[in-house]
Amino acid sequence: IGKLKLWTDSLKNSNGKIKKLFIFSTNWILPLLTDSSVLNIFRVDRDADAIGSVETVPGTDDVQANVNVVQTGASALVNWRFSTNMALDFSLGGDQYRFKNVTREDKLKFVRLGFHYKLRPKITTAINVRHVERDSTDPNSIYRENAITAAILAIF
Repeated sequence: IGKLKLWTDSLKNSNGKIKKLFIFSTNWILPLLTDSSVLNIFRVDRDADAIGSVETVPGTDDVQANVNVVQTGASALVNWRFSTNMALDFSLGGDQYRFKNVTREDKLKFVRLGFHYKLRPKITTAINVRHVERDSTDPNSIYRENAITAAILAIF
């Protein structure tokens, strides 16, 4: 079973020009011998003239304040529920950011594995392992990250 979403909106900027805001996203539930799986594909074209100008915040650079960007990407999530108390999640994906006002393009890739266990009806534990890579035309913005997080979640 799949769901396709497509949003387009025409907006006028202060000069009276019409700009198109385009968002494409699809979420597919895949029958892969899992409890649930989701595939998301998207393309977002943001334009400052269309959504309203944003003033630069002190301490930000041109890229952080840039709202003229085309973002495309895809991600997939698979969840296995072994029992009512135990589940495993696996996700991977990638995004590409093309900044229209500056000569910069970033590519982000990630993979995550998470294990969740319910200790009691209102207490759940979680352990997640994550790897993220960002490649960029700006050499100072390239990084790789490995992380392990553990959490205890309690509902009051």
